[in-house]
Amino acid sequence: MNKIVMLLAGMFLVAGLSGCLSPSGDTIAEKKATMQKMSDDSLQEFYARFPALKEKISNAAGYAIFNDFGLQIFLPSTESGWGMVYNKTTGEKTYMKMFSLGCGFGLGVRDFRALFVLKNQDNIAQLINSGWGLGVQANAVFRFGETGDGASAAAEVSPGVTLYKITRNGIALQATVQGNKMWGNDDMNAK
Repeated sequence: MNKIVMLLAGMFLVAGLSGCLSPSGDTIAEKKATMQKMSDDSLQEFYARFPALKEKISNAAGYAIFNDFGLQIFLPSTESGWGMVYNKTTGEKTYMKMFSLGCGFGLGVRDFRALFVLKNQDNIAQLINSGWGLGVQANAVFRFGETGDGASAAAEVSPGVTLYKITRNGIALQATVQGNKMWGNDDMNAK
């Protein structure tokens, strides 16, 4: 029994730490370029999956994209990652980190992208300055490279904020209540 507890604790530690790591690159400029490429590539994937999304983003004040890793072993679940918020009105990019902890039923591990469409400036400020969220999610995923697919759906997580997710790789069958926290990446946001 102790070995199972140690294994679970180790898996959650790895999952939690993976989102605290920075994107690849030796300098801040290289890390920002990695984040921009992830954002651009992910947007194209989201547009292919959700064709009406392009118009929603063109009418929104901004959006946030995160590169995330999620892990669930029976009841507890965790997600962590990094990304950026883009304010279309000002052109400003804010680099962020994210961590999520939840509880529900399921089992799985997945690498995914999360896109928040932010309808107005208040939604952008809320995400950057507070970054707290609570939501319910369900996933049925089997995807490795170009094989398989994951169930994805849009969900309004708060008034004026819609969340979309696409799984890049992973396998999961889960239903959870998740609490999310996003905060600024001080090193990347320093002027």
